[in-house]
Amino acid sequence: MVKDVLKRVKNREDVEKIGGSILTKLRNTNKKNRTLRGVFESDPSQFPRYTDIVKKPMYYAKIAQKLKSGQYRQLATLYNDVGQIFTSAMFFNVEDSVVYIFARDMLAGGLAKKVQAILEKPFWRS
Repeated sequence: MVKDVLKRVKNREDVEKIGGSILTKLRNTNKKNRTLRGVFESDPSQFPRYTDIVKKPMYYAKIAQKLKSGQYRQLATLYNDVGQIFTSAMFFNVEDSVVYIFARDMLAGGLAKKVQAILEKPFWRS
């Protein structure tokens, strides 16, 4: 399972390489879909009532900042933060919205597939 592999990746360089690749892949996925472009990129607290509904806002730029500053000691923590983005999107958006459906699909396996594809590449293994 992907999460088991992620828990074993603790080397800071590997966390940065793989984490950066995960973030890039997610950002590129969103760019392909015009409706989703930028949706998960910046702080969603700008939306009215967002912080009333979502208590732990997470977004791509925040993950990138945490990655750059070395706050991720395990890749599993980054993976959980990405999952938090999509969980929050489902709480905040209506069920038939494009954002909700995309978030649901990512949590249902899309995210794990993207991460698995990255983990299978040898670029990060020294």
